[in-house]
Amino acid sequence: MKKTWDLTPLYENETDPQIEQDLQQVLTYYQAIQQVLTTSDAFEVGIIRDVLIHQQQAAALASKLGAFANLSMTVNTKNQAAINLLNRLQVEFSNYANLDVLFGDYLATASEEAFEDLFVIGGDELILEHRYLLTKHREHARYLLSAEEEAILAKMQLTGSHAWSQFRDQVTSSLEFTMTQAEEEQTLPITMVSKFLMDADPDIRREAYFSANKAYATAADSAAMALNSIKGESITENKLRGYDSLLQEILLDSHLQEATLTTMLRVIEQSLPIFQRYYKIKARLLGHVDGLKPYDLYAPLGTADLNYDLEAGCQFVVETLATVHPQMSEFIAQAIEKSWIDFLPRADKVGGAFCQNIRGFGESRILLNYNGTYNDVSTLAHELGHAYHGHVLNQESVLNTSYPMPLAETASTFNEILIAQAIKKSADDQTLFTILNQELSTHALINNGVYARFLFEDAVIKRREQGLLSREEICELYHECETKAYGEAVDLSESQSLGWVMTPHYYIPGFHYYNFPYTFGLLYAKGLYAKYLKSPETFCEQYDQMLRLTGKADIEDVTKTMGIDVQDEQFWYDAVAVMEADVQLYEQLANKLYGV
Repeated sequence: MKKTWDLTPLYENETDPQIEQDLQQVLTYYQAIQQVLTTSDAFEVGIIRDVLIHQQQAAALASKLGAFANLSMTVNTKNQAAINLLNRLQVEFSNYANLDVLFGDYLATASEEAFEDLFVIGGDELILEHRYLLTKHREHARYLLSAEEEAILAKMQLTGSHAWSQFRDQVTSSLEFTMTQAEEEQTLPITMVSKFLMDADPDIRREAYFSANKAYATAADSAAMALNSIKGESITENKLRGYDSLLQEILLDSHLQEATLTTMLRVIEQSLPIFQRYYKIKARLLGHVDGLKPYDLYAPLGTADLNYDLEAGCQFVVETLATVHPQMSEFIAQAIEKSWIDFLPRADKVGGAFCQNIRGFGESRILLNYNGTYNDVSTLAHELGHAYHGHVLNQESVLNTSYPMPLAETASTFNEILIAQAIKKSADDQTLFTILNQELSTHALINNGVYARFLFEDAVIKRREQGLLSREEICELYHECETKAYGEAVDLSESQSLGWVMTPHYYIPGFHYYNFPYTFGLLYAKGLYAKYLKSPETFCEQYDQMLRLTGKADIEDVTKTMGIDVQDEQFWYDAVAVMEADVQLYEQLANKLYGV
């Protein structure tokens, strides 16, 4: 099994002449769209058809080009050829940033009656297929600036938010920390720190935590400037467009109603004590009197061996998912065989994990930093869930394959649940306790930890509206929000509150509040698992149909296809109750096995 991904189906390398040919073809499509929209006055079906056809062609090639450049850079942030290619693509594409403006303006010229006439029964199939997309374009037009202003903004962002984001990635990916191993001090890439934070030895966990924090501290000033610049630019742009706030913009982009988010957050806030209870139990098990230490948040407990070498981890994921969704399992096996995954950590490779679905190309690529822990196996299943979501959407028009952030975590989190349930079904008490500890560590992070991140980002944005934040102010806000989420269950007295430095989601231009989607994904996936248990024979087909709809409907309508109303408070309480039962079982096992 190959441990690095293969990008050659995209392009041989950064000098592949096909790159230039594809780039020029994309620009030709963009020019055609621009031509038809700037020379047409009448509102006509034929013009809309032409635009959609060219958009489909351009989107497929642009996705392929962008994916190759981005993927090449993420596994080697010092790959100057990839950096240059990515920058060139951004520059070239920015010249046509006004196309959405032109199309939105064109659709907005039609009366409501004329626009609705596009979708009469028996109408043009291409237009009917893209009804949701066209409707959103028309609605979004009210927040667009003039074509000239959009072009200026796009160009300025290249040396603004996008440059700051790349700078922060380069700074943090090159960080190193030291660990004492075999009585020798070793210098390691920062992407390996998670392995030591999940080590069974408490001294190793503590050393890794403080050593990593020293590294984070060296990057904090740079990260603070990047955070200030990215958020500041977005706040200015957001006001120019006429939004009430960045959150309003994100909710519209997420196809999510504010009432849905408010309902979920209200339930989450009320559920914070559930996982605080888990942290207190874990603290007692580890002998901490004043609360769980931050370096022990992910400490493994129990004597069961839940480590998997790479091949064993892959095999376990494939076999487990086959029992629930055979088609998905077959797809995953092929993804591994075709070398779609870059598995192992190394110097100059970005940290964390992600999946990039290459729209219109029919493939995905997954980046991991696999260290052999159970969490790594769960992450593998998580990212392969994203890939399967992309695979299902290959049956749709490339223009209908972009789905909103909250639904982006659906298939991935569902896979995590399947992996955990597979182990728990036949586990003895010790194995069950071990897996519950691992699972609850993740769920507590997504429930309480992600809630803290939402509060933090919201606070940063509101404070940034008043002026620049210093590194110290950012740390203070981070500490305040973590305290609210963790309460007295976690002892933050030794924390330097630097988690924001290494959280990449804060630094993605145009993507703000990329935290609540994880909570949405977890709780929604819990609801999906309940649906599977009730109707396993019909679930897979219904599940795939729901995934195919994610780019063509608002979230509230997508979830209703599974019989779930996400504006009903009771749905969220029921999902939380499932995790509360796990905490209760965890406490019972802790008392039975360890007398705690």
